[in-house]
Amino acid sequence: MKKTIVIICCVLAIVVVGIITLALNRDPFVADSKNREESYKQYLQKSEAFFDSVRRTNSDLEVGITHLKFHER
Repeated sequence: MKKTIVIICCVLAIVVVGIITLALNRDPFVADSKNREESYKQYLQKSEAFFDSVRRTNSDLEVGITHLKFHER
């Protein structure tokens, strides 16, 4: 049970760091409209990549938790 809590806390910390990183790197409000559009596209790509990594991490965690539960029996 303690391992599960530690794993969940680590994932939450990674997600928070990722969100902060995205927030600091995004620049959607550029004065030039072409630059704004390009900046927004880059922001969307970064966001999609980040959420894909979160989904992979969550599925890895589910597998790990299932593995831990199996070995606890």
